[in-house]
Amino acid sequence: MTAHSNIWMPFLEGPVFAFTADQDWAPEWAVETLLRELKRSGIPLHIFRTNPSASLDRAVKSGDAENGWHPNFLPGSTQGRTVAEILSYCKLHFPGASTVRSHCFAEDSISWRALRSAGIVADSQPCSLFQGHLLPLVHWTGIVRLPVYFEDDLFFDIEEPDLNLDTILPTLFTPGLKVLNFHPTFVGCNTPSRACHEAWKPRIFSAQPSPEGLQWGGRGNLDVMRELLERILARGYRFHRFQSLVEMAQACVEASEEVVPGSMRKRLVVADQGPGEQ
Repeated sequence: MTAHSNIWMPFLEGPVFAFTADQDWAPEWAVETLLRELKRSGIPLHIFRTNPSASLDRAVKSGDAENGWHPNFLPGSTQGRTVAEILSYCKLHFPGASTVRSHCFAEDSISWRALRSAGIVADSQPCSLFQGHLLPLVHWTGIVRLPVYFEDDLFFDIEEPDLNLDTILPTLFTPGLKVLNFHPTFVGCNTPSRACHEAWKPRIFSAQPSPEGLQWGGRGNLDVMRELLERILARGYRFHRFQSLVEMAQACVEASEEVVPGSMRKRLVVADQGPGEQ
């Protein structure tokens, strides 16, 4: 173990699990399915929000979930036409959130500078190929990044049609960050593939969405999530609140100039005092 790796020791003592979700305009019945599954296992949720949801608001109020922002910076976004409008939308509907993951992992220097100025301190933006030994890193804006270990639709692409979790076992229990990311719609529909989701999408996002006829009977996303959580809990590991991992990473950054020089951190604080992007 090198002196440098000791800086991140809280993330290297074993696998450090956290459960996140991208709301992605999911119908309430799908959101409620995800919330029930996690509550049954006692797993805290950090959900990156795209739109108002009474079910998620109740979960946040009860302490079962934490809010982050899930801005859509892609063309045709219903959240706004510009970065400033999109962030105003997020501030209005999800006040107090300090974390972000953008829709489709889209990012650029303008939006990330604006997010920092809007009070975002951490993201879960980089998505790995089920990589072991993941550690936080510091974006050039000063935002702390907690990479994604498991992304459900990426798993579709690689493991369709069997969705066999055995292929990720070599890295699943290695030391480092293990941020899992699922989508409520995929969980609620037990979606088995991207093609299935595309075929069902018009009914899922209809004016009066209903789960009737929209839940796959074979092995799908819900089965994968249940099996993955069971394997992790059976080994005696627990799930951390994502926000607590943000604080842990921030403490590591503050503790050593080998991560980010102290003088550089001071410059970032000064830079934050300027106006956001217009």
